[in-house]
Amino acid sequence: MRGTQVDKWPFVAALRQPLKSVFHYSRHECGPGEADLSGGISLACNFKSKLLETAYSDLEKFMGEAGIRSGGKYRIIFEKTHTSRFEEFFIRTNKNTCRVQSADTEGMRRAIFFLEDMLLAADGPFLPLGRINRKPWLKNRISRCYFGPIKRPPFNRDELMDDVDYYPDEYLNRLAHEGINGLWLTVEWRDLCKTSITKLPPDAPRRLAKLSRTVAKCARYGIKIWIFHIEPVAWKKDDPLLQKYPELGGADLGGEKAFCPVRALAQKYIRESVNYIFSEVPGLGGIINITHGERSTTCLSSIASFQDGKVGCQRCDQMPKWRIIHNTLSAMREGMKAASPSAELIAWFYMPNTESPARWVRELAAHMPDNVIFQYNFESNIKIKQLGKIRTGGDYWLSGVGPSDNFRLLAENASSAGTEVSAKMQVCCSHEVATVPYVPVPGILYRKYRKLRELGGKHVMQCWYFGNYPGLMHRAAGMLAFENFNLTEKQFLLSLARPEWGRAAEKAAGAWRLFSDAYENYPLCNMVQYYGPVHCGSVWPLYLKQINLPLAPTWMPDFPPSGDAIGECLSGNYTLTEALDMTGRICEKWRKGMTVLNGLAAPFTGNPERLADIRLAEALGLQFECARNIMDFYLTRHNIYAQEGKSEKSLSRLEMILSSELANRARLLELCRLDSRLGFHPEAEAYQYDRKRLEKSLKQIKALLKSGIPELRAAIAAGKINQYAADRRPVMKSSGKWIEQKTFKWRALLDKHALRFEIEARIITDYNARHFHLRVMDRYSIQPVRFFYFSQEGDCHDFSSTGAMKWNITRKLNVVNGVLTVPVRVIPWIMTEKAAACGLKRLLMREGKETEYDSFPAGKDQTRERLGMGRFNPDKLGIIEFA
Repeated sequence: MRGTQVDKWPFVAALRQPLKSVFHYSRHECGPGEADLSGGISLACNFKSKLLETAYSDLEKFMGEAGIRSGGKYRIIFEKTHTSRFEEFFIRTNKNTCRVQSADTEGMRRAIFFLEDMLLAADGPFLPLGRINRKPWLKNRISRCYFGPIKRPPFNRDELMDDVDYYPDEYLNRLAHEGINGLWLTVEWRDLCKTSITKLPPDAPRRLAKLSRTVAKCARYGIKIWIFHIEPVAWKKDDPLLQKYPELGGADLGGEKAFCPVRALAQKYIRESVNYIFSEVPGLGGIINITHGERSTTCLSSIASFQDGKVGCQRCDQMPKWRIIHNTLSAMREGMKAASPSAELIAWFYMPNTESPARWVRELAAHMPDNVIFQYNFESNIKIKQLGKIRTGGDYWLSGVGPSDNFRLLAENASSAGTEVSAKMQVCCSHEVATVPYVPVPGILYRKYRKLRELGGKHVMQCWYFGNYPGLMHRAAGMLAFENFNLTEKQFLLSLARPEWGRAAEKAAGAWRLFSDAYENYPLCNMVQYYGPVHCGSVWPLYLKQINLPLAPTWMPDFPPSGDAIGECLSGNYTLTEALDMTGRICEKWRKGMTVLNGLAAPFTGNPERLADIRLAEALGLQFECARNIMDFYLTRHNIYAQEGKSEKSLSRLEMILSSELANRARLLELCRLDSRLGFHPEAEAYQYDRKRLEKSLKQIKALLKSGIPELRAAIAAGKINQYAADRRPVMKSSGKWIEQKTFKWRALLDKHALRFEIEARIITDYNARHFHLRVMDRYSIQPVRFFYFSQEGDCHDFSSTGAMKWNITRKLNVVNGVLTVPVRVIPWIMTEKAAACGLKRLLMREGKETEYDSFPAGKDQTRERLGMGRFNPDKLGIIEFA
């Protein structure tokens, strides 16, 4: 994608516009406890620094917009003083003078912006008398460019290889006002580094030159650039460097070899790679490195973070597991510090599992190298009670406060060992809904940051590729980084609202509280985030006839539109009825918040930013309504099929849902015309809903109302609903007979206790992976899909995390006989329907390549991988009917 196409995103032009302050002054007489600035001011900038030029310039512009003339008698003096920590500042105000003091440039920058906020929050050009002292408890507050390239498929854009300025001055100015002091961007060593065993890559000078320009530009706003990478990356087995230096390879990872960090050459390679970057680009803030997780790196990648066991490398298996990481990070830190002593290293352990960390992970947190920051996801394995049940979620939850027990345990272990802790959070929005710039729930953020402070957290990485747009949530996070939490949540929200909402601050803060109450009802299920309808359900086609098409990943722009297999997004935690209940609760409470916020539209007619806030909240409400309607639509469709069309009430409900969607999508189309941010997903690097697709979806729904519903009604009236709803997938009766496949045979049996698959398979030894995969779903695709993996060796894993599967085997000569038992309580719907949609296959792998594929009954799954779904395709299952 060329840079000129980035310029076609209208919100980019908006981010380049100057930050304009709106004042709510209604009083002209100074009170007894105030300093009067109405007669004008004179600024004495005794704290001189080029790095502060942008902040002083912003203050002069701000005073002009406030109508406070320069050259007046009231003096504001900016000067150095002693402070106890970096970024701390004082504001000492009396009747004639305001002294703004700090020991460092960034403390002064924070003080200048705090002074501006004080004047914005006032109802006149007055400052309260007295002394203010603010000091941060969070040192690094790291975000990311909202529209910067992600250096990943499908576009693979690299921001260091084009001529686009991803950091316009006014955009940086906004971020600086909101307390951001770091931004991360993605690099890879193979693109940038020269070492004693590798040559300088051809495009490295161009990349390094742009990185240097970016560092220098952002520094003018007190923002450091951090390089993010996942290094040292595992080797492809045919990598020429690995062929030349085989000692760099470690554990076998299928198609890859892990990077083994033990040998001296490996240590040298790591040190030199990092040192080269920091030597060539002075001023970098540091490194954020995913040291374990996301992609394969060192030999420790051969085991999962929730499993103890042997490392698949003879050298590394001779030492404690933490030593593998210690070797890696020590070399990385040494190479960085030699070139840039002030730079910092954050080791991010991306472990988004819904299991407790293995013993070696707990030990790892307590054995970090000196001066390396330990980072972990704040919510991974979070547990919340919803609808009377404890639910568990993986990574990235803005709706759930946390922290998870995992984070708490590891943070305490790290802190006890003297290691500083960083939290990976999502400040503005998360995978829950990333097609809006932010979700206005600062009360939830208050609770998260208060918990992080209690645990001694010192740093926060505030976003992934999404969740980083400037605005309310960024501002809240910036304030919370300096908050001692003497203010209650209600008081904090009021202080947050005053600079922008003035006399309407109480109502705005009240709306945010209602939004937080609503948002906490988001179903705690990662698949709802990854495949559910909250992001872009507004452009999902709806199907009256069942076609069992899969759902598209919410962050990938190059998948077909989502189909009707709604159960895919419920895997693990929820039934469709439960998910519908939870989204209904969101909608109900969100409407209450909108009633309050809509009441503020008239007083703010001349304030485009506040009107945009109101429209954003309305758009979010519509997205929640669309999600609820889609779930309701497919549940109602199922009821019509199951009742053989006997309920006119269900048919009328379908009509009502479609009419509601027509109104919701039409209104969202209007809002898209007013706000170019809506529908844009930064990780997709594209709009996931837009005006064109909304118009198309409106036509499709109109067609359903005009001809689809009458056709369904006619089928019901004629007693032909079974023909109308006929499943196109193959159907077989469970008769107890064996079904022959290429290398195995099987049969399925159902009793009141369990669904059982009996398997007789020929033992195969000349492959490095010999697995059976079973997928089970209801025939209507409204229930969670269950994934079961088991092997001829007797291993088994329930990827649905039910913990209920049993796989018992016996061996005789060259044959293995096994029984896979899935208790009915895991799939309770099967007793009502007496049928299941199933796919059973044997997967044989050699050197990472799939070499044999047997499947019942309809052939191959889809060939495109989906996160958490593999190549699952509900349309390729077969139906087994039980007597």
